[in-house]
Amino acid sequence: MKQFWNWALENCGNPEALLGFAFWIEAERDVFDSAWLAEHVRLTLEKTRGNLEWDYGMMQSLPILAESAPEDTLKILGCYLLGTEGLLSRRPWLCMDDELMGIFKTLYNKLITKEGTRALIEELIKIGSRRFWILKDVLNGK
Repeated sequence: MKQFWNWALENCGNPEALLGFAFWIEAERDVFDSAWLAEHVRLTLEKTRGNLEWDYGMMQSLPILAESAPEDTLKILGCYLLGTEGLLSRRPWLCMDDELMGIFKTLYNKLITKEGTRALIEELIKIGSRRFWILKDVLNGK
């Protein structure tokens, strides 16, 4: 599967062909090494402009990925929430639950991703307004 995913990322000209890899995003069962998975989720989201067919596995995997691959996880969040073109409105149903807040806190508390997390939070607040105001708590250490 790893070889096929690598091949698809390198050779598929149609981003929609990559959408199906979302079903393989599962960090809890250790099917893939977490760092490898984070990189491939990021690359897939970059190619698909933040789209996935099935994002449940990704969302469940983010706490694990944030610990093992924080830089890729930060980029995953940016691609997923903003899209590569800043299209936040594609996910109007998204709410900031405790799990997503925990991921932002984890990333903000890591030196390597602190500044990038702050910038993403500020962008989300600017674009998404009150839906993301709760993320100010992350910046204030709450």
